[in-house]
Amino acid sequence: KSGCGYVKVIVPDLIVDHVNHEIPEVVVIPLSTIDSFQTLMEWADSIVIGPGLQLSDQEIDLLMTDISLLQKSVILDAGGFEIFNRNFSIKDFPLDTILTPHTGELSKIFPDISSSLKAELTEFSEMMRKKLTGRNCLLKGQPNLIYSDNSEVYLMDHGSQNLATAGTGDVLSGILAALKAQNYSAVDTMIVGSWIHAEAGNQFKDQIGDIGMIASDLLHYIPLAFQSVFDAR
Repeated sequence: KSGCGYVKVIVPDLIVDHVNHEIPEVVVIPLSTIDSFQTLMEWADSIVIGPGLQLSDQEIDLLMTDISLLQKSVILDAGGFEIFNRNFSIKDFPLDTILTPHTGELSKIFPDISSSLKAELTEFSEMMRKKLTGRNCLLKGQPNLIYSDNSEVYLMDHGSQNLATAGTGDVLSGILAALKAQNYSAVDTMIVGSWIHAEAGNQFKDQIGDIGMIASDLLHYIPLAFQSVFDAR
Protein backbone atom coordinates (compact mmCIF):
# COMPACT_ATOMS: atom_id res chain seq x y z
CA LYS A 1 0.00 0.00 0.00
CA SER A 2 3.02 2.31 0.38
CA GLY A 3 4.64 1.51 -2.93
CA CYS A 4 6.67 -1.59 -2.09
CA GLY A 5 6.87 -3.94 -5.06
CA TYR A 6 7.51 -7.29 -3.40
CA VAL A 7 7.03 -8.38 0.20
CA LYS A 8 8.09 -11.57 1.95
CA VAL A 9 6.82 -12.34 5.43
CA ILE A 10 8.16 -14.99 7.80
CA VAL A 11 5.52 -16.31 10.19
CA PRO A 12 4.99 -19.30 12.50
CA ASP A 13 3.77 -22.41 10.70
CA LEU A 14 0.41 -22.34 12.50
CA ILE A 15 -0.68 -19.14 10.76
CA VAL A 16 0.83 -19.64 7.29
CA ASP A 17 -2.53 -20.62 5.75
CA HIS A 18 -4.32 -17.75 7.47
CA VAL A 19 -1.83 -15.14 6.25
CA ASN A 20 -1.90 -16.60 2.74
CA HIS A 21 -5.68 -16.30 2.73
CA GLU A 22 -5.88 -12.82 4.22
CA ILE A 23 -2.95 -11.25 2.35
CA PRO A 24 -2.52 -13.10 -0.96
CA GLU A 25 -0.21 -10.36 -2.27
CA VAL A 26 2.70 -11.33 0.01
CA VAL A 27 5.03 -14.31 -0.19
CA VAL A 28 4.60 -16.26 3.05
CA ILE A 29 7.54 -18.25 4.43
CA PRO A 30 7.08 -20.70 7.35
CA LEU A 31 9.50 -20.02 10.20
CA SER A 32 10.29 -23.75 10.49
CA THR A 33 11.91 -23.70 7.03
CA ILE A 34 14.47 -21.06 8.03
CA ASP A 35 17.97 -22.35 8.79
CA SER A 36 19.48 -18.94 8.17
CA PHE A 37 18.02 -15.49 7.54
CA GLN A 38 21.07 -14.40 5.56
CA THR A 39 19.81 -15.15 2.04
CA LEU A 40 16.47 -13.45 2.66
CA MET A 41 18.18 -10.42 4.18
CA GLU A 42 20.55 -10.15 1.23
CA TRP A 43 17.54 -10.18 -1.11
CA ALA A 44 15.63 -7.48 0.78
CA ASP A 45 16.00 -3.71 0.40
CA SER A 46 14.60 -3.19 3.90
CA ILE A 47 13.64 -5.43 6.79
CA VAL A 48 10.95 -5.12 9.47
CA ILE A 49 11.47 -7.02 12.71
CA GLY A 50 8.91 -7.03 15.47
CA PRO A 51 5.16 -6.78 14.84
CA GLY A 52 3.53 -9.77 16.56
CA LEU A 53 6.96 -11.31 17.11
CA GLN A 54 7.60 -14.00 19.72
CA LEU A 55 10.92 -15.80 19.34
CA SER A 56 12.75 -18.33 21.48
CA ASP A 57 16.28 -17.62 22.69
CA GLN A 58 17.61 -19.96 20.01
CA GLU A 59 15.65 -18.18 17.26
CA ILE A 60 16.85 -14.78 18.47
CA ASP A 61 20.46 -15.98 18.46
CA LEU A 62 19.99 -17.24 14.89
CA LEU A 63 18.45 -13.95 13.81
CA MET A 64 21.08 -11.79 15.47
CA THR A 65 23.94 -13.82 13.99
CA ASP A 66 22.75 -12.73 10.55
CA ILE A 67 21.80 -9.20 11.65
CA SER A 68 25.36 -8.64 12.89
CA LEU A 69 26.63 -9.16 9.32
CA LEU A 70 24.04 -6.85 7.78
CA GLN A 71 24.62 -3.40 6.32
CA LYS A 72 21.03 -2.65 5.36
CA SER A 73 17.97 -0.87 6.66
CA VAL A 74 16.24 -2.49 9.61
CA ILE A 75 12.95 -1.22 11.05
CA LEU A 76 12.69 -2.47 14.63
CA ASP A 77 9.33 -2.39 16.37
CA ALA A 78 7.07 -4.03 18.95
CA GLY A 79 8.17 -7.60 19.75
CA GLY A 80 11.56 -6.84 18.27
CA PHE A 81 12.41 -4.81 21.35
CA GLU A 82 12.44 -8.03 23.39
CA ILE A 83 15.81 -8.69 21.74
CA PHE A 84 17.27 -6.09 24.09
CA ASN A 85 16.28 -8.28 27.05
CA ARG A 86 18.43 -11.13 25.67
CA ASN A 87 21.94 -9.70 26.10
CA PHE A 88 21.89 -7.75 22.83
CA SER A 89 22.20 -3.96 22.51
CA ILE A 90 21.52 -1.32 19.90
CA LYS A 91 25.15 -1.62 18.76
CA ASP A 92 24.34 -5.11 17.46
CA PHE A 93 22.13 -3.54 14.78
CA PRO A 94 23.24 -1.79 11.54
CA LEU A 95 23.74 1.97 11.61
CA ASP A 96 20.79 2.38 9.24
CA THR A 97 18.41 0.92 11.82
CA ILE A 98 15.23 2.83 12.68
CA LEU A 99 13.69 2.15 16.10
CA THR A 100 9.96 2.88 16.44
CA PRO A 101 9.07 2.62 20.14
CA HIS A 102 6.40 4.38 22.14
CA THR A 103 7.52 5.69 25.54
CA GLY A 104 6.61 2.43 27.29
CA GLU A 105 8.71 0.38 24.87
CA LEU A 106 11.57 2.84 25.15
CA SER A 107 12.24 1.56 28.68
CA LYS A 108 12.96 -1.90 27.24
CA ILE A 109 15.65 -0.44 25.02
CA PHE A 110 17.13 2.13 27.39
CA PRO A 111 15.97 1.30 30.96
CA ASP A 112 17.85 4.24 32.46
CA ILE A 113 16.04 6.86 30.37
CA SER A 114 12.95 8.07 32.19
CA SER A 115 9.99 8.93 29.98
CA SER A 116 9.32 11.85 32.31
CA LEU A 117 12.32 13.57 30.74
CA LYS A 118 10.16 14.31 27.70
CA ALA A 119 9.07 17.37 29.66
CA GLU A 120 12.65 18.60 29.30
CA LEU A 121 13.08 18.02 25.59
CA THR A 122 16.64 19.33 25.31
CA GLU A 123 17.98 17.14 28.09
CA PHE A 124 15.97 14.13 26.94
CA SER A 125 17.14 14.54 23.36
CA GLU A 126 20.77 14.76 24.37
CA MET A 127 20.45 11.50 26.27
CA MET A 128 18.70 9.88 23.30
CA ARG A 129 21.45 10.92 20.89
CA LYS A 130 24.09 9.35 23.12
CA LYS A 131 22.10 6.14 23.53
CA LEU A 132 21.31 5.76 19.82
CA THR A 133 25.03 5.69 18.91
CA GLY A 134 24.34 6.87 15.36
CA ARG A 135 21.13 4.90 14.83
CA ASN A 136 17.72 6.48 14.20
CA CYS A 137 14.57 6.60 16.30
CA LEU A 138 10.95 7.59 15.74
CA LEU A 139 9.52 7.90 19.24
CA LYS A 140 5.77 7.57 18.86
CA GLY A 141 3.54 9.95 20.78
CA GLN A 142 1.84 13.27 20.39
CA PRO A 143 3.92 14.69 18.87
CA ASN A 144 6.24 12.06 17.39
CA LEU A 145 9.90 12.80 18.14
CA ILE A 146 12.25 11.93 15.29
CA TYR A 147 15.95 11.43 16.00
CA SER A 148 18.23 11.11 12.98
CA ASP A 149 21.77 9.84 12.66
CA ASN A 150 23.00 13.40 12.12
CA SER A 151 21.85 14.46 15.59
CA GLU A 152 18.88 16.49 14.37
CA VAL A 153 15.52 16.29 16.15
CA TYR A 154 12.18 16.72 14.38
CA LEU A 155 8.70 16.99 15.86
CA MET A 156 5.77 15.58 13.86
CA ASP A 157 2.42 16.82 15.10
CA HIS A 158 0.09 15.90 12.26
CA GLY A 159 -1.82 13.00 13.79
CA SER A 160 -5.07 12.70 15.71
CA GLN A 161 -6.26 10.58 18.61
CA ASN A 162 -7.70 7.89 16.34
CA LEU A 163 -4.12 6.60 15.92
CA ALA A 164 -4.03 5.67 19.62
CA THR A 165 -5.36 2.18 19.01
CA ALA A 166 -3.63 -1.19 18.94
CA GLY A 167 -1.89 -2.10 15.70
CA THR A 168 -1.50 1.35 14.17
CA GLY A 169 2.20 1.30 15.06
CA ASP A 170 2.61 -1.89 13.03
CA VAL A 171 1.14 -0.06 10.04
CA LEU A 172 3.70 2.70 10.56
CA SER A 173 6.52 0.14 10.52
CA GLY A 174 5.29 -1.13 7.16
CA ILE A 175 5.14 2.37 5.71
CA LEU A 176 8.68 3.09 6.88
CA ALA A 177 10.00 -0.15 5.40
CA ALA A 178 8.36 0.56 2.05
CA LEU A 179 9.86 4.05 1.90
CA LYS A 180 13.30 2.81 2.90
CA ALA A 181 13.08 0.15 0.18
CA GLN A 182 12.47 2.99 -2.29
CA ASN A 183 15.81 4.57 -1.35
CA TYR A 184 14.56 7.31 0.94
CA SER A 185 17.18 8.29 3.50
CA ALA A 186 16.52 7.25 7.08
CA VAL A 187 15.55 10.77 8.15
CA ASP A 188 13.28 11.32 5.13
CA THR A 189 11.74 7.89 5.73
CA MET A 190 10.84 8.85 9.30
CA ILE A 191 9.54 12.31 8.38
CA VAL A 192 7.53 11.28 5.32
CA GLY A 193 6.40 7.98 6.86
CA SER A 194 5.23 9.64 10.06
CA TRP A 195 3.30 12.26 8.08
CA ILE A 196 1.70 9.71 5.72
CA HIS A 197 0.69 7.52 8.66
CA ALA A 198 -0.96 10.47 10.38
CA GLU A 199 -2.58 11.71 7.17
CA ALA A 200 -4.13 8.28 6.57
CA GLY A 201 -5.78 8.61 9.97
CA ASN A 202 -6.94 12.11 9.10
CA GLN A 203 -8.39 10.87 5.79
CA PHE A 204 -10.46 8.33 7.73
CA LYS A 205 -11.57 11.03 10.14
CA ASP A 206 -12.61 13.37 7.31
CA GLN A 207 -14.49 10.70 5.35
CA ILE A 208 -15.91 8.49 8.12
CA GLY A 209 -15.69 10.27 11.47
CA ASP A 210 -13.89 10.46 14.79
CA ILE A 211 -15.01 7.09 16.13
CA GLY A 212 -14.46 3.50 15.09
CA MET A 213 -11.17 3.39 13.22
CA ILE A 214 -9.11 0.23 13.69
CA ALA A 215 -5.55 -0.32 12.51
CA SER A 216 -6.48 -2.23 9.37
CA ASP A 217 -8.69 0.67 8.28
CA LEU A 218 -5.54 2.74 7.86
CA LEU A 219 -4.39 0.54 4.98
CA HIS A 220 -7.18 1.74 2.69
CA TYR A 221 -6.27 5.39 3.29
CA ILE A 222 -2.51 5.16 2.74
CA PRO A 223 -2.78 5.68 -1.06
CA LEU A 224 -5.04 8.69 -0.45
CA ALA A 225 -2.50 10.09 1.98
CA PHE A 226 0.26 9.79 -0.62
CA GLN A 227 -2.00 11.32 -3.26
CA SER A 228 -2.63 14.33 -1.03
CA VAL A 229 1.13 14.95 -1.07
CA PHE A 230 1.29 14.69 -4.83
CA ASP A 231 -1.71 17.01 -5.19
CA ALA A 232 -0.07 19.56 -2.89
CA ARG A 233 2.91 19.69 -5.23
